[in-house]
Amino acid sequence: MSIKIKVSLRTNRTEGGQLAIYETIAGTRVFGPIPCMGKAADDDARDHGNDGAAATKAYGNTPTGDYDVVGSQGPEADAANRKRYGPQARLQLKGMVGEAMIRDAVSLGTLRIHGGDLDGQGKLRRTHGCIRVSNPDMVALLNYLSTNNVAYPIQLTVLTANDVPLIAISDNASFDAPGDK
Repeated sequence: MSIKIKVSLRTNRTEGGQLAIYETIAGTRVFGPIPCMGKAADDDARDHGNDGAAATKAYGNTPTGDYDVVGSQGPEADAANRKRYGPQARLQLKGMVGEAMIRDAVSLGTLRIHGGDLDGQGKLRRTHGCIRVSNPDMVALLNYLSTNNVAYPIQLTVLTANDVPLIAISDNASFDAPGDK
C-alpha cells in the first residue's frame, strides 16, 4: 500500500495540530488523526539566536513543506532522551520541498516525528523543529507502519491553516480508523 502522512498545524502554532495517514491512490484516511505539536520552544529559540522561532533556523517551528520519512531511529537508552523523545523509536525526516528543504539544506540537524513526556498541564511539549505526538500515539503510529509493512521512504507534507480541528490528548492512543465507532 502506498501512503502519505499529512501534518496539519494551526497557523497559531501554540494550539497544535493533527497527523493523519492517507492511502495515496484513493485518498482514504487509514490512520488518525492524532494530535501533534510543531511549535518551537520560544525560550530555547531565543537563547540560540532565533528570536522569531523561524522554521528555517535552528530551534525554530516545524518547517512546512514536503519531506521523505527515510527510516526510524532508537529507541533511546538514556533516561533524559526518553523523556524528550519518548521510549519508542523516532521517524527520521528529510526535507524535500519548501521550508523543509531549506532547513535540511543548511544542515541544522535531523528533524523527526517523535513522542515525549507531556508538560505539567497534560499538553504536548514544544519542540526544536520536530513533530511531537504523545507516547501512546507514537506507539500506534509505529505499529501501523509495521503491521502494514510500509516501506521507506514515506511521503509527508506539513502545512498550516487556521481551521485545523483541535484534537484532545488522551492517555490511550487516539487512533480513529475510518468506520470505527
